[in-house]
Amino acid sequence: MKRGSDLIGKFYRLLLAFYPAEFRAEFGVEMEEVFTTAVTMERQPDGDPSWLFMWREIRDWPGAVLREHLHERRRKMTTNQDMDQPPLPFKEFLAALLIFLVPLFGVLTSTIGSRPEWLDNLLIALFLGILLLGFGLAVFKRLPRWSFPYLGFLLAPVVMLSAYPVLWDFLQPRFVLTFGGRGGWSLSTRILYSAAVEYTALFLVLLSAFLLVNILRLLPYTRSIWQSIRADWTALSFLLYGGLVFLVALLFDEYRYAEIPHILAWLALALGAGLYLRLKERKRRMIALLGGAAAAFLISAVARWVIVPLQTQWLRNPTPDTRLNETVTVLVIGTGAILLLLAPVLLNLLPPGDGRTFSEREVSVTA
Repeated sequence: MKRGSDLIGKFYRLLLAFYPAEFRAEFGVEMEEVFTTAVTMERQPDGDPSWLFMWREIRDWPGAVLREHLHERRRKMTTNQDMDQPPLPFKEFLAALLIFLVPLFGVLTSTIGSRPEWLDNLLIALFLGILLLGFGLAVFKRLPRWSFPYLGFLLAPVVMLSAYPVLWDFLQPRFVLTFGGRGGWSLSTRILYSAAVEYTALFLVLLSAFLLVNILRLLPYTRSIWQSIRADWTALSFLLYGGLVFLVALLFDEYRYAEIPHILAWLALALGAGLYLRLKERKRRMIALLGGAAAAFLISAVARWVIVPLQTQWLRNPTPDTRLNETVTVLVIGTGAILLLLAPVLLNLLPPGDGRTFSEREVSVTA
């Protein structure tokens, strides 16, 4: 009988080990005492423990453990998300917004009529100079959080322009085999094809961002980027947000009369970035990014609906289906972009990290 009670006590202590450490430290001893008392009171007439009682404990155990872990996570999130962020100096705030505002300058100058070639070259040099100046300041500051959009802006064209030809060559023949020649595709098939290409490209951008961040994590000079992301996962969303500047530019590639939609979409992205850098709560910062992205793609979708019939240089006889396809495609891409920004929330499921490598932890433990 005593042996059976000892085994049950050890088994219950094993069950307690699955609760959060803070919970065990506060309630573990008390729970074990209550359980031992309950086992004594629930003994069968022959002195053996009540297995029905044990079954009730085991049955309720998974739900109780899950509730406590969720409660602990919510408590930590609430504690962390309301932490104040130090205000950015004005020059850093302006440098963060340059990546969103500089493209406006290029669009505005494109509205000028005939221009000499030297002026075009000067504008391109000025554009690149401003970007390099902002990125140089970011590198000098060891890539602080405000500079993350620069990494996203550089990452998006490299990944997407490399991925598009491969995806087209891979997906188009398979769609042709399944749905016939491209000229006979239905509206839903064309939208599905665009979604397959764009969503795969966006996933590759996300994967590349994770790889880039982990590579920078290994370098002592840029390790702060990982520490910033583990402290606030919206920082990775902010990095990916910078790539939307390039994605919005692609939406109107070879389109005429797209200057105003371009300007409005980029201003929406700039507004979202500015609010992100000014707001203190994590939830509000994330809403700022999602709002800026949603506004940019809604503006782009409406603009495509309006200007598609005017694209006679490559649409000889635009049909209603063509107009609808071009508009819905933007909404599909926008939905993928919002999912891309939300993906870093999965980082919150990882245990907290301090940004050190495994070997450094081993050294600190040994010391």
